[in-house]
Amino acid sequence: MAVFQKLCQYLQVGVQTLPINVLEKNLNWVARYKLRGIEALVPQSTRPKSQPAELPIRVRERIIELRQETKLCSKKLNYKLAKEGIKVSDRVI
Repeated sequence: MAVFQKLCQYLQVGVQTLPINVLEKNLNWVARYKLRGIEALVPQSTRPKSQPAELPIRVRERIIELRQETKLCSKKLNYKLAKEGIKVSDRVI
């Protein structure tokens, strides 16, 4: 309960204002608080640090080349790329 009271004090709200189920739903807040203290409750970015599924530069450049040369739709571009041995989704193009 002390963690809950410190959280309410940090957020500058009353104990009745912040329902107890907020802590139950956000147990990661409690874990972060226990590890690093009150500073750990500052909002953190959810942006991924890397994109492992990102297309290689060579493939992106080839898609751009074909787009500029042919002005075809994504399905036809995908067909041309498949003939060259490059497999990507229509949505990527």
